[in-house]
Amino acid sequence: MGFEDHSPGEGMPDRFVRLAKENRELLRRLRYVTRNQIDLERRLERVENSLVFRLLRWIGSRFLPVASRIRSGFRRIRPSVVTADPDYMSWVQETRLYDSFHRSSPDRCPVSILIAARRPDRLRLERTISSILSQSHSEWNLFVCTSSPPPVWLNACVGASPSGAGRIEVISCDDIRHSIISALQKTRNEYVALVDPEAILEPDALQCWLSLANNQTIVVYSDWDQVNPQGGYHTPRFTPAFSSELLLQTLYWGRCYLARTEAVSETGWPMPDAGLPLEHDLALRLAERRGQIVRAARVTWHLQDGTGGDEANAAAVRLALDRRNESASIEPGSQAALRIRRLPRPEQASVVICSRNPQRLERCLKSLQPTLGSHHELVVVAHQTDHGAALDRVAARYGAIVVPYHGAFHYGVMNERGVAASHGKNILLLNDDIKPVTKDWLECMLAQLSRPGVGVVGAVLLYPSGVIQHAGIVVGGRQWTAHAGRFQAGSPYWPWLQMTREVSAVTGACLGLRRAVWDELSGFDPRFPVNFNDVDLCLRAVQRGYRVLVEAGAVLIHEESRTRVAAVRPEERELFYELWSDVIDLPDPFFNPQLAIVDERIQLPAPWTLLR
Repeated sequence: MGFEDHSPGEGMPDRFVRLAKENRELLRRLRYVTRNQIDLERRLERVENSLVFRLLRWIGSRFLPVASRIRSGFRRIRPSVVTADPDYMSWVQETRLYDSFHRSSPDRCPVSILIAARRPDRLRLERTISSILSQSHSEWNLFVCTSSPPPVWLNACVGASPSGAGRIEVISCDDIRHSIISALQKTRNEYVALVDPEAILEPDALQCWLSLANNQTIVVYSDWDQVNPQGGYHTPRFTPAFSSELLLQTLYWGRCYLARTEAVSETGWPMPDAGLPLEHDLALRLAERRGQIVRAARVTWHLQDGTGGDEANAAAVRLALDRRNESASIEPGSQAALRIRRLPRPEQASVVICSRNPQRLERCLKSLQPTLGSHHELVVVAHQTDHGAALDRVAARYGAIVVPYHGAFHYGVMNERGVAASHGKNILLLNDDIKPVTKDWLECMLAQLSRPGVGVVGAVLLYPSGVIQHAGIVVGGRQWTAHAGRFQAGSPYWPWLQMTREVSAVTGACLGLRRAVWDELSGFDPRFPVNFNDVDLCLRAVQRGYRVLVEAGAVLIHEESRTRVAAVRPEERELFYELWSDVIDLPDPFFNPQLAIVDERIQLPAPWTLLR
């Protein structure tokens, strides 16, 4: 029984009566605000659907990609000498001030630091050791591993500071591998910090890493950047949460991180092959261990210029693929990364396309035809309007199965009927304003779908100008859903945009999944006729333990919103939040909480807005 059912005559204290009245007033105001919000959103929807607004959006969609490409072109013609990024430099300084008030204090835990110095540069190594001596976490010892004979200056270098006396040891064996093995055998600490001889640690790097480690942790890595000789910071690597796909292509977490000593030893690293690069090989082996791999969303170290830092190595990747019994070819990629081309199985795939425009459907099917094999089938869900007969003729000309659909646009129901009429083991959902760029786009997606743990696969979609329209959807954090990197040719803060990696969701404009997964998830939720249906499907797949990938080898042109007017309905937004508020209220793990998405462009936020 609520307060509103009582009256003062029933003996209720006056303050309870007053609270009941206030409660009713608050409810009345809440209903008023809710009605106003719904009314405002409906008005906004009418504005978004208006001819004037659609014209302005069309002009903007043509201008912004061109501007982005011009900015990208200027970046490419910059001088070869890397200078500091003023915006990023300012952000680093402000973030340091912010972090000084938000430092955790982990339990005292001794850690061994290991530096593999193959051909060390004295000045650079001195900077690295100086940053170790300045650590706020004081329980450490350092092994500097080198091959015999060590440089004549090395002992003088490590013994230059009295604060390092008794805590720094130089280990020299016949080769660097044996020196590392000797150091690992000597340490009795639970954790070992692997530090590059060219790195400069932030004063609280060890403290930050240790604060995130627990009994299940095998690796703690962080964001990082590069520093030029003048002390200017640039080329930041803001990292996602652990992504096994991305790690195969590039050493994205860099060459400085904390690892459980036992886990490092159990990998059998370093391997006898002296020619094998140590850094990428160890990272891939640790990624195969059972345990937690944790990301610290903070820049905790800086790599001195001229030393790379995230280069992938084909030999290490080939060994990893062989250990995992995964069939794939390895090719050179962009930005010192590799491209892992998974080998597809000859399984039938059904490409389902919803359309109500014969001309657009004709262009789409004509562009798809050279990329389809004999074991693929086309299914066209023909939205019957005034052009129903023309749609049927176009679909028949390309040998497609035609599924007529009558009624208002409903993305879920239309695709449901298309899938029901199809026969393939794999399903590819496509918009009719799609045009392939890479001829093997479908094979790349099918190869990923043949992997048991993969539930949903999306593609990289570009605008006709060549800038990004979709490279994965970010869910949660400062925005509900966002196509991070839209209208950008690339991002200096998020270089992983056009690499294959795990994401939270992909767009339904080009979405693939196995029929078994579609059936398990019961397809799209019919309560989302226009918006959020694709994101909801992906989140349910993740909830079931599947991975969602964006496949960088599948590149297509997408003239977005040619198929329908882009607008978000209030009732769909409310339902989406009701279902997924626990996800929306947290940062997306496959993005980075140190970055902001403003109008879906990736930017640096104000430090005090960071989600810690």
